[in-house]
Amino acid sequence: MSFSLLLSATLKRVRNSVLLFMGIFLALVGLQIAFGLIVKIAPESIPLFLLYVRETLGILLQGLEWVSPLSYVARATIDIRR
Repeated sequence: MSFSLLLSATLKRVRNSVLLFMGIFLALVGLQIAFGLIVKIAPESIPLFLLYVRETLGILLQGLEWVSPLSYVARATIDIRR
């Protein structure tokens, strides 16, 4: 939500802010899909380049999960249940 407000405040036109938001959203979804596809490849048969890409995507997604409001709520509910 705050990210959307930041985009709206920095861009002058609503159309540009919506397009930028959708582009970032689709890029993040693409990262998750790419990571899911690369993880399914057996580690023995994966080229070295894709191994580096897999590890980099894993680190990026961990960082995104750390700042994601939905995963923050999920972590909070897990901690409350303990």
